Amino acid sequence: MFGAQSPTFEPTAVRTMADALDQAWALLEESGDADRDQQETRLALARCIIELASSRDYNTSTLRDAALTRVTGRASE
Repeated sequence: MFGAQSPTFEPTAVRTMADALDQAWALLEESGDADRDQQETRLALARCIIELASSRDYNTSTLRDAALTRVTGRASE
């Protein structure tokens, strides 16, 4: 997914990615979609967020919404 070398991130970027993952997961729990395979769903969200952040997009809501769209087929509401 990331090629031979994994991306590296500054601490603020890591915090932003963690916030995006936490927010995405909270939205899935609120909607009832978190009842699926929880470990696999969280992993898919995390991978997506890392991939998106690799392009240096560190906006929490952008990362959250894009990950939710990729994983569930719809954005946050």
